Amino acid sequence: LIAERRMARLVAVAVAVAVGLAALCLAAAVLPAAASSDDSGCFANPAQLEKRVSAAEAALEAAGFSVSYGTIDFKPTCTEKSITCFGQNPSSPYGRYLFGDAPIAPKEHPAWQMHEDEALVWVGCTPPVSRYFGIQSYAFMTHERLVFASMGDAIHMTTINTTQPHGSDPFDKEMVVITTGDSHTDATIRAVLGRSLNISANGFNTDIIPNTTQIGIDPMGIGLNHTLFMTLVRVAECSVKATCAAYNAYPWRVMRVTPRIPRPQQSFPLTVLKNRTCGHNESYLVNGLNNLVQDVIKFYTSASSQLSLIGRLTPMHLEGRDCIKKLTNCIGDTRDALYINGDERLDSANSMGSGPSFPIANDTNDFGVVVGIIHSQLQPPLATYTNLAVYYPAKAMGIEALMDTDLAGSSDRFPNGGSAFYVYKFARECGSEPYCMNVPSAFPGVPLDQNTTFVERAYLNPLTDVGPSPEEMQGPFVMHFSPRS
Repeated sequence: LIAERRMARLVAVAVAVAVGLAALCLAAAVLPAAASSDDSGCFANPAQLEKRVSAAEAALEAAGFSVSYGTIDFKPTCTEKSITCFGQNPSSPYGRYLFGDAPIAPKEHPAWQMHEDEALVWVGCTPPVSRYFGIQSYAFMTHERLVFASMGDAIHMTTINTTQPHGSDPFDKEMVVITTGDSHTDATIRAVLGRSLNISANGFNTDIIPNTTQIGIDPMGIGLNHTLFMTLVRVAECSVKATCAAYNAYPWRVMRVTPRIPRPQQSFPLTVLKNRTCGHNESYLVNGLNNLVQDVIKFYTSASSQLSLIGRLTPMHLEGRDCIKKLTNCIGDTRDALYINGDERLDSANSMGSGPSFPIANDTNDFGVVVGIIHSQLQPPLATYTNLAVYYPAKAMGIEALMDTDLAGSSDRFPNGGSAFYVYKFARECGSEPYCMNVPSAFPGVPLDQNTTFVERAYLNPLTDVGPSPEEMQGPFVMHFSPRS
């Protein structure tokens, strides 16, 4: 009982820390509709989708499984009372699988546990058209430590299988995602649903929980001394915000599928991780970036303001399996992204930001400027999309983010500017100044007496289909201008 109470306290702390979600990353989901031969979209007919889910349940029950349900919750988790918001990406909401039945976690917490031969099955829709979406499960707590770490590569927009023919776009399509650590359960569910829902063999996706001994986590199972997991669904920059809002609000159902007759697990081996290195880098832009920085310093230095700080944001080496090995917190990382970090509090070994941070006063002569590379605009592009977010580092809280489309054109007013670069200002009151973001002081903002920092993200190098390599990217410069005394 003492051990159970201790673990419950650990999980409660982790909840306060980690429900704020996640790993500076992104993921996605989609709205419901049935698989069909027309182009009406998966989310166009929710009633038909629900019939498909019910048909899947009936087929699995007939095949010897018991089925219960959880949901997917996209509600914001960062509040004014949050201890930390865990570096959440302000560009995208996070969906979390909710089952509420892990005995060592609070009912409202998205962490879950299951036996080795069980599976979670989502018969649903991929998100509406967006810049990125992905689905991934995490080792959340293991060996009584919060690790919140990825166990492999994510299922994302270019790798996901849908019930539509291969080659069609991945958005707003019916999908089946099976989360399991058992290859036999996975194969059985694929066969049962393939027959009952008329889905071809290449219409399924498996979100693999690898052999727990090989990856170094507690075994699967229920209760103490078993790993707590979490599943995130990320979506970034929807083309039609109202459609995505409806998608996120939809009451998605996720099945927990349990064999009625338990049997020994047939585990998945560790998967081979994708190689981030693509052979292209941004070193050819270094001189141009340095020259642009000098342009910016000259432009903003005046009789009333002066440069008081300059530094760089550095690309982070953040890998889930390393965090599991070291039992450190990986803050819900995804290998689909590269995080270029300031001094945001990350709580992960060797990834504590050492970049610049500073308070911004309520004074027109006190402001920050970030000068960097738009990684998605290069030839060849080294990212599918990039964004720049302003953060309140004491709470690891993302305030607001600028997409690469917002950054485009922002450096053209400088002699050494161009399409590869951006220059953006951050102040308490921008007025009508272009390429300037207001940083509020009230929640959700950065208090006047607290430091501000920035995080740049680069998602999915098109050449490697995974996040860019830290060694091939150049981080932005961050400058603080303050009033002359």
